[in-house]
Amino acid sequence: MFSTSGLVIAVDLATLTDVVSPKNTHIVTVKNNSNVLLTGMIIKNTDYPPNPAQGSQGWFYYDSILSQGQRALAPGETFTIEYGPYTFSPQPEFSLESAVFSDGSAVGSTGAVKALWNRRLWRIKAYEMAFRDFDVNVSVVKDRVELLAVLEKAKRANYGPDTPREQRNAIMAAYDTLIGNIRDNPTIDPSHLLNQIKSDHLKTQQKILSQKVPAQVLTP
Repeated sequence: MFSTSGLVIAVDLATLTDVVSPKNTHIVTVKNNSNVLLTGMIIKNTDYPPNPAQGSQGWFYYDSILSQGQRALAPGETFTIEYGPYTFSPQPEFSLESAVFSDGSAVGSTGAVKALWNRRLWRIKAYEMAFRDFDVNVSVVKDRVELLAVLEKAKRANYGPDTPREQRNAIMAAYDTLIGNIRDNPTIDPSHLLNQIKSDHLKTQQKILSQKVPAQVLTP
């Protein structure tokens, strides 16, 4: 038998159901109750070690705009994820912190809606930073090894202990994508690899900029 441990309702547009399984894991399901696509959301899990220096909040990001493996939820569609076993909390709790939709509507706390949106914007900014550092240094370094070292140094210079989580993770992801491609493809010209990454990034950027901005994001 499964038992329902809780139901969190975010307005009427999306619901989160938390069911405890016989294995003592939590089956968390989010349903899109709206009549438009649900494009992104944040699920909070309290079974998470607090780490203020890293901005840890136990947030799981689901974003069809940024992640190829995560698609938008159609009206009436659900997304399910299983959590457990647990390390830090004997009775973890789960909540839908925010959800954003294709028509610009959003539910949840203003802070969580902004975090989801800012994560998208930082995806654009971070890749632009990485591309700039490549363009500045590619003609002055003596070889691929030095280029990789320069890009790694530039990455670390762009964030610190107090950098917001969304910003830090976006910067790391952008630089690591560029560095990893150059490192793992030693026979391909780095400039050619850069152009491939730029092409992929442009597609993601267009998707981000095509989304309607939720009113919560514009709240001071």
